Amino acid sequence: MAGVLVAAHKQLKCFAEAMVDSYSVFHGVDYSLTLALFTFALESSKRMVILACVSFALCIAFVVTFLTDAVTVFSKRETHVSVATYVIIVTQIVATAVSVSQLALKPDPFRDYPSPGRSGKIAKGPTQKLRAFVIVWWRANIGKIRHSAAKMLIGFVLIWTLLEGPLKALSWGIETLIYLNVPNLVGFTCLSCVVSIIRTTHGWRWLSCRPQYKKPILILVLPYSLAWLYTMVFFECSVGVTVMTIFAVWTLTGHAIDICREHEVSESGPVSWRFVDKEGNVDRHVPVGLACHLEDAVLRAHRTPALVSMEHKCDISKMTIQSRGEPDVKRLKRVVRSNPSAASPPGLRTLLSQFLPRLLLMQSRTSFNGSRFNRTRIILKCFTALIAGVIASLVVGAVVQETVAILQPVDVGLLRRPSHDNGSEEVVVQHLVADLHFVFNSSSEALNVNSSRVSGQGDGYGQLCQRSHHGIDMFEMALMSVGPYLNNASSVARFVDSVNVGLSSDWEVMFPRIGDPGPSRAPRSPWKSIVEVHSRQRNTTLVAIRGTDPTSMFDMLQDVSIYVESFLYQLMTHILPAAHLVPTSLICDAIGLASALEAYTVPWVDRRDASSTSSHHFHDIVIDHVHAIDSARRPRVAFVGHSLGGAIGHIAAARTGLHSFGIQSPGIVLPRKKLGLATSQIHRATTTVAISHDIVPLIGWQAGDVLHAECTDRIRERCHIAEQVVAAIWQNCESVRKRHPRLTDVWVA
Repeated sequence: MAGVLVAAHKQLKCFAEAMVDSYSVFHGVDYSLTLALFTFALESSKRMVILACVSFALCIAFVVTFLTDAVTVFSKRETHVSVATYVIIVTQIVATAVSVSQLALKPDPFRDYPSPGRSGKIAKGPTQKLRAFVIVWWRANIGKIRHSAAKMLIGFVLIWTLLEGPLKALSWGIETLIYLNVPNLVGFTCLSCVVSIIRTTHGWRWLSCRPQYKKPILILVLPYSLAWLYTMVFFECSVGVTVMTIFAVWTLTGHAIDICREHEVSESGPVSWRFVDKEGNVDRHVPVGLACHLEDAVLRAHRTPALVSMEHKCDISKMTIQSRGEPDVKRLKRVVRSNPSAASPPGLRTLLSQFLPRLLLMQSRTSFNGSRFNRTRIILKCFTALIAGVIASLVVGAVVQETVAILQPVDVGLLRRPSHDNGSEEVVVQHLVADLHFVFNSSSEALNVNSSRVSGQGDGYGQLCQRSHHGIDMFEMALMSVGPYLNNASSVARFVDSVNVGLSSDWEVMFPRIGDPGPSRAPRSPWKSIVEVHSRQRNTTLVAIRGTDPTSMFDMLQDVSIYVESFLYQLMTHILPAAHLVPTSLICDAIGLASALEAYTVPWVDRRDASSTSSHHFHDIVIDHVHAIDSARRPRVAFVGHSLGGAIGHIAAARTGLHSFGIQSPGIVLPRKKLGLATSQIHRATTTVAISHDIVPLIGWQAGDVLHAECTDRIRERCHIAEQVVAAIWQNCESVRKRHPRLTDVWVA
């Protein structure tokens, strides 16, 4: 989970910086941070080679997208948005090409080059000339290109307002604006990667001169790196993800080196950088992050540090620094301590208490781009800390709940009473937020259906109404998914008996509630969420699995453990533009890598063999239960479950080769790598019923058969309960009503 949070934090940080840079002007320069990164990458030929390599890799990734359906998917989302985006981007490309050619044909293209403190002269080297050319072109043209794009977008919005109305025009305008920022975001990310590579190479050069820091860095990096590399091999990741993982480990090592470099120039380190006042007295310490860059410039014998900043100008040869907005130039002094203890590397206690948390959270002190970017970083750090705090509270809450049992299970009762109609009975399943009512005739005679809640003649949902499994239709499946929510075995028995009478079935409860006292095939567990029923007439066994109990932290932890990476990725797709166009296989590999530490702590990661029964996680309990069923006497076994129960059934079915029916359950496509499942297994084994206004089936991405229904409840938050699917099928499927003539009415109240 920590790895996922770090990756999400870094992506959001890059996105936020790019967006802040896109919509702000700094000292009359548009995209000022992008310009600072670009000019930094053009300061030497070595940096330009790194920029060329990263750009080439980016071009390869762009070409690879044409081998997928990414472009087609984007074009089909909104035709108006696609056309406007393509027109504006092509216009910007043409304007860029024209302006660059015009500037290059000028006899003196560097006349407007801003060169404070350099006597206005341009160095003769090709690298310096290219850098100066970029700065001159940027200051003269980038603002015009940006403003022309804004005017074109406003024109499109006005046209859309006349044709489609203001609401659609506003929606399309915002979506177009997001996609127009994609090129800037990609370029910004590319330049950020270049800067990170350059800083990391400088760190490795520093480490070669400081052998006493090799052991602390090895202690910091080795466990985490081995976990990543082992999981990469274990999940048989693609070549692209393998390269990404190696790059991530290399970057992690570079960050560990940066942390040790900060120790070298800290107050307790062997080197100290100080400000000097006008009288020549040594003043306060230079900030640690800035001191690292100054020390790096001294080590490399460079006049200026490798610092991407719009706030500071440093000259190591003169030992001066000037901050923007301050008229005075500050003097610097480098103090080397002769104390032997100061030159020693940090101890183990310091490594574990101070360095390791910063390394795992990838926190850095090297930001010198002004208050507007610092505020963005602070907000993102607070957001990351909030998510980490929520996850930590779930873990602590689960421990407290399992130890003290503060929260009691949700009370789900069953009431069976005579109905107002002659010879009819009414069964009420009393849930937390809604009650399921179904009325049936206890005699063998069929009564007329109450037509007040019936939507009309015929089947409103063709596949959902006609789908069956060994004679069990989806209405009966959805109804059986309600059973595990009942609180005790007697309520389950009465519920199944009512279903038998109303549906003319012959279900027999075999082993309800695994955790209850009494016989059970599987090992005892704190999870009490399975009801096993068998139909002799259809020779079929159903294993019904309960969904999440909101009062059980253990249930909540199961949700988090399976879906935290998938949820965070899907959350980022709504923030980062075009993130949904990344191929699914790459995302699954990345989620598998994000769960690297689970390869050592969570038993399902290394349980490829379905016959292994060493774990008591939810789906493992279900698999253990199924393995104990006498396959000779009862060869047909299927799973049915609501919400989390459906997902657990899907996992168990994919592992055992059986079939699972999920009622409003999340998908298992995205986390399939961490669960050791193949897409083909999921396609063959799963059927999911998704109802409108319910976001849970959207989590994790679905595979197999997906059947849809509509929730008509005026309170959309109640659309997730299984009772809504039961009522929707009965009210919209005439074939289901004919198949169960004893039922006269089904509704949710």
